[in-house]
Amino acid sequence: QVVRIITPGTVSDEALLDERRDNLLAAILGDERLFGLAVLDITSGRFSVQEIKGWETLLAELERLNPAELLIPDDWPQGLPAEKGRGGRRRGPWDFDRDSAHKSLCQQFGTQDLKGFGCQNLTLAIGAAGCLLAYAKETQRTALPHLRSLRHDRLDDT
Repeated sequence: QVVRIITPGTVSDEALLDERRDNLLAAILGDERLFGLAVLDITSGRFSVQEIKGWETLLAELERLNPAELLIPDDWPQGLPAEKGRGGRRRGPWDFDRDSAHKSLCQQFGTQDLKGFGCQNLTLAIGAAGCLLAYAKETQRTALPHLRSLRHDRLDDT
């Protein structure tokens, strides 16, 4: 029986982690102009979302965060710069469905909506966060009670 699946972004055993950096799992969703980015530290439960304008800004933010694993939609072009060296993992476009993501995030946090987190209108970021949550549950094979909130990051906050 498989208890959990360990991937670069879901390692939680302290003996396997680098104590000098966060082990982040990230997902992106978007088009040529606007991108939703969701980031999860599965060990601490820190879960954040943001929307970013432009490829260059997205790539700079990914460089800064340096996620161990990056989830992107299967239907995105092959060979994206964001995939290189980041444990790029393609997921079905349905994993990024915004309505399903909204529902699963509200269920996870025990809320009716996401207004209290300040991210209700971040539809691309919500889609990315839903993919992250589903992936974390799929790999950990358990409920994730330590994921209790979602933070709306803004680039000017960093």
